[in-house]
Amino acid sequence: AESKLRARRKKLSVLAKMDKREAKLKRSIMRKAKIAANLNKQKTKPSRKNLFNFKGQLRKLIDAIQDKNPNLFVSKSLKKQLYYQQKVNSLSQEQIQIQQQSAIIKHFNQIKKKKDQLKQIQLQKERSSRRDGDNGKEEDDSSYGSELDSSKGDKDEENFGQDQFRQLMVVKLDEQNQNQ
Repeated sequence: AESKLRARRKKLSVLAKMDKREAKLKRSIMRKAKIAANLNKQKTKPSRKNLFNFKGQLRKLIDAIQDKNPNLFVSKSLKKQLYYQQKVNSLSQEQIQIQQQSAIIKHFNQIKKKKDQLKQIQLQKERSSRRDGDNGKEEDDSSYGSELDSSKGDKDEENFGQDQFRQLMVVKLDEQNQNQ
């Protein structure tokens, strides 16, 4: 008897669940039908003017909030993009500064090299004129070295490897003199 009762109760509960589902479906269908009927009653769409007013108000509100907190409406990906862009910009600015500095240094180095070359040419001319005056007698290397030392004393700023350059030039000139 008890098993029969249990079976009957199960059947009833299943039926009740089915009824509930049907009722739910019916209600949703009716709701949709009512909405459709109301939409059909409004033959025209909701006025565009009101829609635009609403959009405008929304935009104003968003702008006002963004003024106070600019990152509020920015998506994470956009934030990342902005962050990396700022990094890249700062890097590029640093690189530009470095390039400018290196260009300036190169420019000054070129000027110094030209000045040194001019000095060397002048020294060579002086030596050749002295040689002509001494009837081809060779000059002491020690006096030539002292001339170079005096030219070094003119500018203390020329420390960009100019001393080595001068020494090389002295050696080359000495070799030329020995060959002659």
